[in-house]
Amino acid sequence: MARVAATLFVAAMLCRAAYAETITVPPCGSSPAATTGTYSGVVYVTVGGVIVNTPGNPSTDPFYDVNANDPSMEVQPNPGWLRYDRASEGNDLCDGSASSHLVSGIIVGTYPTFTGSNSYSVTLDLGGAPAEALHFGIADCGCGDNSGQYTLAISDTPPTTSTSTTTTTTTSTTSTTFPTCDQLDGHCGGCLGDGICVAHQPDNSLDCVDTSTCQPMSCSSDAECPLSQACFSDGSHTACCASACPCPPSGCPTTTTTTTTTETTTTITAPGTPLADARAAVAYQIDTAHTGYSPIHLRRHPKYRWAFNAGGLITYPLIVHGTVFVTGVVPAKLHALNERTGRDRWAPVQIPGTYTSPQIAYDRGQVFSLDPDGSVAAFDATAGTMSWTTVLTSDGAGLFFAAPTAKYGILFISGAGKVWALAETDGSLLWTAPGGVGDDSSPAVSSDGVYVSYACENVYRYSPFSGTLLWNYHGVNCYGGGGLTPVLYNGRVYARDDVYSNVILDATNGARVGGFEAGPPPAFADGHGFFLRDVTGPLQAEDFMTNSFPWIFVGDNYLGSPPIVVRRNVFIGSQMGMLYAVTAKSGQEVWSTNVSADIGSSQLAVTSLTAGGHTLVVGASTAQCCTSCQCSTTLVAYR
Repeated sequence: MARVAATLFVAAMLCRAAYAETITVPPCGSSPAATTGTYSGVVYVTVGGVIVNTPGNPSTDPFYDVNANDPSMEVQPNPGWLRYDRASEGNDLCDGSASSHLVSGIIVGTYPTFTGSNSYSVTLDLGGAPAEALHFGIADCGCGDNSGQYTLAISDTPPTTSTSTTTTTTTSTTSTTFPTCDQLDGHCGGCLGDGICVAHQPDNSLDCVDTSTCQPMSCSSDAECPLSQACFSDGSHTACCASACPCPPSGCPTTTTTTTTTETTTTITAPGTPLADARAAVAYQIDTAHTGYSPIHLRRHPKYRWAFNAGGLITYPLIVHGTVFVTGVVPAKLHALNERTGRDRWAPVQIPGTYTSPQIAYDRGQVFSLDPDGSVAAFDATAGTMSWTTVLTSDGAGLFFAAPTAKYGILFISGAGKVWALAETDGSLLWTAPGGVGDDSSPAVSSDGVYVSYACENVYRYSPFSGTLLWNYHGVNCYGGGGLTPVLYNGRVYARDDVYSNVILDATNGARVGGFEAGPPPAFADGHGFFLRDVTGPLQAEDFMTNSFPWIFVGDNYLGSPPIVVRRNVFIGSQMGMLYAVTAKSGQEVWSTNVSADIGSSQLAVTSLTAGGHTLVVGASTAQCCTSCQCSTTLVAYR
């Protein structure tokens, strides 16, 4: 009976009707608007309107603070204003509520550009959790003096791909001798030879014209003309012609050129969401933008569950659908561990390549491995069988140390002086583009950009589907190897540099908009950034909505790992083996434990934190790890 019920549930999910509806969002987060339909995965939203706040403050459209007297004038972005949650989470969208999520945090692509109409169309990625009704509202719950509303249209059906063709035809007529003239049969009294009589525009003057050349048959006196004709001059030439023009003009033999220009405009919607829910960790620093954010629920004081040691270096682990994927060494193998117990789900499988530290990524039911020598392979995540393998040729330009990133059915790789895009289905090369000299930058990917960062403040943005270079920011006039993984958050690219400055770039045009202090990659959530300054700390929070730094956490003064955010808490590890959890709001320590091994002293993706499903996984090393050093990494799981 259970098998039948499960089958019926799956069938119901597959046959779920498409939804499209419009709701009105009120000016108070404690009474949000609810959808009638249920939604999951990628949805398409158009939202517009203005909500008036406390007198003296700016008004607010869905994504920007605007001038209270003229809403068509932007004041500043407000990414924390528009909120949502799922029906099962309640209906409190007030700022600070555990179930209040930023709509800006699930936008596919960059933060929307301000529009004077205060209306925006965005694509949202709700993840692969079961479809539910949604609530939409604002963060403000001091609502007594608020007024206005937003109109929000939502659909789970993508905009129709459309093609429009405009054809313009231009016809030009050129007379060899006379722009416009008319044949006047019999009115010239008969032209000599093959001539015909024509009249000119605009004065209707007459000429005898040779039909083969359209040249005038000139004369010097009336005596040279037939009876009833005279030798006339139009100021530029003479001809034997009659003195009147009884017919309407039309033209001499002419040369006609027709030019047709066809312009085709095609609107293409981006592919759908990867087949992993929002609780999965699918890439370095959890997601494909490397934000280090996970929405999963953990106990306030997580408990130790299991540990795993493959006998050597372990690279950044992934957590998808109850399985922890990680690579071990000697020889390199892919392990699939039960998230709850740490036991193998299937026997470890060997990974193609000559090194011992292949990196991995997940998308659409497959785990992809990348060896430093350029060997790439795809494995079925359920069975562990290899789907395909290929080798990228580096031409001696370097190796592939950075973790790949997989999204939209494409595997993105940075290394050997290039950026590569492979089809996830068979490993075929979709495109390759020249990049900076370096091999340590894991691509940050959105629907409209692939971002990589190399030495000398050398940052690139490519089109994910064509490989077209969209912009290149090169802050320092030098070149070098290495590179560091960028982070993409709310329309900004956070790019680090070992020698020069860490820069913040506008993701759309590559313009520098600021800088930041951080050793490892920062983490981001709910309009806040969390930066480990230098290589040992402290950990500092930044509130982007108030442009303030609300707290600093020093821990044991040896903090070292990239921070991650798990719902409302920030987790970070130390080189002395301490693991801390502090609140994202205040930085207050709420939990700590001693893992008894170094957490995160390497810049590479070998000893770090990740979270997915219901588990926090910590990579801790018995010695400082690097790609050419001998060390042993243990995974420790807390739930």
